[in-house]
Amino acid sequence: MELKAHKDEPERLVEIFYQNRDTLLKLKEKHPEWRTYLKPQVLEALREKGLPVD
Repeated sequence: MELKAHKDEPERLVEIFYQNRDTLLKLKEKHPEWRTYLKPQVLEALREKGLPVD
């Protein structure tokens, strides 16, 4: 999946999120462990960009 290929690129993850918002929000609820796949600094960058990572 495209997410895995860009897991260390916050800018690209933001683009992917907004292109697939509904699907990713459903997956977020179904798989709460998803945060373990990202580095802490990537999670922080996504938070700063306003993405619902928590």
